[in-house]
Amino acid sequence: MEIYLKDITLDDSNFLYKLYILRDPKDVLKPIKKNQQEKFVKEFLKKDPSHPYNDWKLIKFEDKVIGSVTLNKKNNELGFWLMPEFQGKGIGPIAVKKLMVKNNKEYYTAIIRIENESSKSLVNKLGFELTHYKYTKKMYKSKL
Repeated sequence: MEIYLKDITLDDSNFLYKLYILRDPKDVLKPIKKNQQEKFVKEFLKKDPSHPYNDWKLIKFEDKVIGSVTLNKKNNELGFWLMPEFQGKGIGPIAVKKLMVKNNKEYYTAIIRIENESSKSLVNKLGFELTHYKYTKKMYKSKL
């Protein structure tokens, strides 16, 4: 199984947006538009200090781009997304491990929704331990 990590380019914005819109809506804090995704990629490529990512790679499997992995500056938080047809095939843990080895941090974190069993399985395969629970409450502003 040949899995590679590839540097992102501005040309990858369309794929990254497609990957974004395929996410479970519960995983999306605030919906974005295609042009916002492109701007986000541009800021990363320019090494904008305000950009949240330390590293961002595309996942390639058998010469096809199938997902992305990120390393957030805050708490070395990992993010990983695969096209649905490639999930559950053992690709995610390999790609995340490659990103971790490349960045060589003292620790890594992952924030995963309680019901996201596949992501919990992925981090467990990499030796992560559940260290605490985080409770959140969304507040909606009235439009009145």
